Amino acid sequence: MVSDNEVVMLIICLAGLIFIYCNYQQFRKIPNWQLLLTSFFLFLAGIVFTVVETLCLHEIINLLEHLAYLMSSFTFMIWTWQFLHGRERSE
Repeated sequence: MVSDNEVVMLIICLAGLIFIYCNYQQFRKIPNWQLLLTSFFLFLAGIVFTVVETLCLHEIINLLEHLAYLMSSFTFMIWTWQFLHGRERSE
């Protein structure tokens, strides 16, 4: 059974996806925006896997879910480091 908080997280992330789509030109002005967008999509994939894992193939999809969260965190960490490191150079 899919829990309510998982569905709410999916709806919030889909709203974030719509926001990014509508503001894509502004989003591209963020330094290293590709990494940030990759991190978001990996996070969204993790949330989708969370919802799907209750329906079928629990073990495999659970592994994919946690790998997506791991890669999302890692790419966000790299983006944060590059963003902060780039600001130090410009100052």
